[in-house]
Amino acid sequence: MYVLRTLTKVLNSSNSNGDPLKINTTKNDWLPSLNFTYELNAKTNLRFSASKTISRPEFREIAPFAFYDFNLDAVVAGNPDLQRASIGNFDVRYEYYPTGGELISASVFYKTFKNPIELINEPNVGAGSRKFGYSNAPSAQNYGFEVEIRKNFAFIDSAASTSFWGNLLFFGNFSYIASQVDLSNFGEAGTGTRPLQGQSPFIINTGLQFNEPKTNIGFSVLFNRVGRRIAYVGNVQVPNIYENPRSILDFQISKKFYKMLDVKFTLGDVLAQNLTFYQDMNNNKKFDRKGGDNIIFDYSYGLNASFGLSLKF
Repeated sequence: MYVLRTLTKVLNSSNSNGDPLKINTTKNDWLPSLNFTYELNAKTNLRFSASKTISRPEFREIAPFAFYDFNLDAVVAGNPDLQRASIGNFDVRYEYYPTGGELISASVFYKTFKNPIELINEPNVGAGSRKFGYSNAPSAQNYGFEVEIRKNFAFIDSAASTSFWGNLLFFGNFSYIASQVDLSNFGEAGTGTRPLQGQSPFIINTGLQFNEPKTNIGFSVLFNRVGRRIAYVGNVQVPNIYENPRSILDFQISKKFYKMLDVKFTLGDVLAQNLTFYQDMNNNKKFDRKGGDNIIFDYSYGLNASFGLSLKF
């Protein structure tokens, strides 16, 4: 399948003299895609896909002016010369369906990036202040694997359709991603290679879900964690700013009454770990709060609880 996509962006603003500024970019892109599925047997599939996609800059990313971001406590500037990123995607996936509603799968993938858009910590800013902006890295690549499982516990009890275990479902996926940005022609950010900005080396999502159709009682436990990633790209003057990993644990219990009223109680972010952005000054690839790392932002989160009612007519 081929898709021709035209991108047109028009941004009207004014400079300090009040003269109008206009950015008008029109790009035509062919976006081919190929999907192939081979059924090995009634329960197993082998899939292959290849496609080309693009990542367009947002309007504020190409805006020809700077603005103050209160969350960052810094100035963020747009870049009118920012180019769209072109991405090549390749994926091979093995799928096994033991029973209805269950899944075990594994996949490998490879992505190539031309002109990936990154948020950078701009150099040559006065002491005690920061300025962030957007830039295109020359090229990058991602590759890795993903495993996914969705499995109930019916095997524990022979009366699975009516038992607690038959209504309890485990689900989870784990992804490992190796990313690499070529800095050979990207002088502001140094030399060699580094991970892609915003890309975690691993992602974990897992949980338990229970639904009892007779009593209409359900509950879920969800867990999420991502690996350390570059939040803001540094340069030859300023080190990268990293986002420290944090684990997120959520609980929810629900009950339906008379097929009309849904009641839900949720406990969110039970672990309430801090979200910390820092510079790895000793370059040991982990956060040392008392070991000399430079803390840029440190957000403290608390446990949040909510109670909801919904009525269907």
